[in-house]
Formats: sequence, C-alpha cells, structure tokens
Amino acid sequence: MNGKINLGLSEDIRKKISTELAALLADEYFLYLKTLNYHWNITGEAFFSLHGLLEEHYEWLKETVDSIAERIRALGYIAPGSYKQFAANTHSSENDGNLTAHAMLEDLVVSHEAVINKIRDALEGMEGSRDFATQDLLTRILGEHEQKTWMVRSNLLKKPG
Repeated sequence: MNGKINLGLSEDIRKKISTELAALLADEYFLYLKTLNYHWNITGEAFFSLHGLLEEHYEWLKETVDSIAERIRALGYIAPGSYKQFAANTHSSENDGNLTAHAMLEDLVVSHEAVINKIRDALEGMEGSRDFATQDLLTRILGEHEQKTWMVRSNLLKKPG
C-alpha cells in the first residue's frame, strides 16, 4: 500500500471534516469529564437516582468520544488525545463540582445544548460533502444528546409540563 486514502472524499473535505470533528471531540470530552465530576459529587434527596442517571450519561459520552476519535482516524487524520489539545479546541466551560444538584443539572442542560447546536452546525456544513458515514454518526449522536438533555431537564421540573 502506498498510504493514499481513497474514500471517495477529497483530501480537503476529509481535512475540513476532521478539523470539525476534533473540535466536537474536545467538547464531548469536556462534557464527559463534567458529567463524571457531577456523578461523583452530586448530593441531595435525589442522590441515588441522579448518581445513576449521570453514570449512564458519562458511559455513553465515553463511547461517543471514542466513536468520534475513530472517525477522525478513518478519515486519515490523527485524533487529538491530550488534555492540552482538548482545552485548546473546546468551547465548553469547566466547573469544580462544588455546586448544588440543581445547578449541576442546569449546567449539564446548557452544556448538552451547546454540543447539540455545534453538531447541527457541523451537519449543515457537511451538506454536499458526500461524507455520509460522518453525517450518520453525528445524526445518531445528536439524537442521543437531545434525549439525554430531556432526561436531565426533566429532573429540574417541579411539576409535569
């Protein structure tokens, strides 16, 4: 093999999409860390159920991070993997976990919504690229984020609505 990649996508398209995926990977990783942090540090009346919910979410985020990194590799580029690289590429904010359960959940809703909007922008930017595999991956991730956001948001409601 000569190392040339022929996926039916130009190198420019692959590079552009990989760069977009690297930024998303950083945001997903920071959301993973934040969710894990909140899982460890949440307290209150609903501790047990929220602790379990957050565990389910960080496990899903761990798989999501892996899927995005592997897609970058499939496109022929090196996936960023250091904290320094993630910090340089993320749009997410950090918290130390010293928040009330309510504040943690509010922060997770905002963080998920930011990622949702980033994914929508990325998908819109890929129109016409013919990178159906990345579009499919991001569409599935988008749906999962929307579901996870709904679950977290539902814990913030005082009454059905």
